[in-house]
Parts: sequence; C-alpha cells; structure tokens
Amino acid sequence: MAEKTSTDPTPRSPLAGCTIMIVAILSMLFLVGFVIWNMFKLDDEISKFTTSEAQPTPVPDLVSNAAAFNKFQSKLELFRDAHGKEELATLKLSPEDINLAIATYDEFEDLRGTFSILSIEDGRLHIAISFPLGRKPMSKGELRFLNGTMIAEPQLAGDEIILVIDEILVPGAEVPDGFIGQMSPYRITMRYMEDKTLGPWMKNLTNLTVQGGLMVLTSSP
Repeated sequence: MAEKTSTDPTPRSPLAGCTIMIVAILSMLFLVGFVIWNMFKLDDEISKFTTSEAQPTPVPDLVSNAAAFNKFQSKLELFRDAHGKEELATLKLSPEDINLAIATYDEFEDLRGTFSILSIEDGRLHIAISFPLGRKPMSKGELRFLNGTMIAEPQLAGDEIILVIDEILVPGAEVPDGFIGQMSPYRITMRYMEDKTLGPWMKNLTNLTVQGGLMVLTSSP
C-alpha cells in the first residue's frame, strides 16, 4: 500500500507571527494618529472663522411689536381659511413676519438667538446666524460658534423648505467654499417634517418664490 503524503503546512515560526502582530499594531497606531492629526487640523481651519463665544441674534419683543404681530396673525388666518376651502392660498412673509413667528411659536424655540432674518434682497435671504458647530478636540465642552451673516436662496424641495447657501460673511474672516458646500443646502425645516402641525402644512405647499422683499408661499388645491 502506498504511503500517504502529508499535506500539513510548514509550521509558522514564532518570530513570523510576532512580526505580523507588530506590523498590525503599528498600522493601527498610525491610523489613530492620522485621525487625531486630522481632527486638530480641521479644528485649526474652523477656528479661523469661528469663535468660542456665541453672539445671539436679535429676537423681537412681542409687547412693543404687538400691532405687527396682529397683522401677521391676520395673514395666517386668511391663508388657513383659503386652504381649508380648497382655494388657492398665498402667504407673503416679510422679514418681520418670520422673526415674529420665531419669537412667538414654541416649534421655533431652538431658532431663537441663532437665526434671524435681516432682509430679503435679490431673491435671497440675508440671515444673522449664531450656530454652534461642535466641541473642540480633547476639550472639556468648549464649543465653536459660527457668527455672521448667511446669504441663501429659499427653495421648496419635496416636503420641506431648504436654503441654498451662496455665502457666509464673517467679520474679519473668510469662510471657505468647501465648508459652505458641506453645509448647503441647509435643511432648516427638516426638524419639522414630522411635526403634527407644520409637517402637513409643508406637504401642502406647491410653490415658493421671493418677490419684492417678501417670501411668498403658495398652496394649491
């Protein structure tokens, strides 16, 4: 009977196994170091156009703006009535109207002090912003804030209103196009899509335009 040929591989030496382990550990350390280096490099770039202190945006006083708020409420009621009757409904919002809505309604509480319309010009919203961008690497809770003016075009996209950002102006600094590209479109109303009141209202919008210093929302039956 022929002898069986052994197919067992040649035993690996302990030195070879140790070398592979060392290479794996060094590779892992390199990746960790690279990630940490990138974090600090990114933070260094962001620090050029951000600050460690928020600069809250203005919030209108409801008492001194009572007449303007009543006028805004009348606009809302007419819009709701027309929509309820399945008629063409149009809501024309001035910067003052939008800021009063932010100051009044609980749904917009998280926008107070961080987002305020300065003007509406040439089809664009000019917006005072004070956005928290996250914590510094290895810090104990210190935040970065983007304080400045955002210039953006409002658009209707599906069931939400988005802001396509043209530029962000920060006094004494320049915000890189790459950062703006990552931030735009800014989905400011995404948080309201599941809201019981605002969600269905946005779904019924059929058009959004900017005309004569006003943002015009349309809901067609």
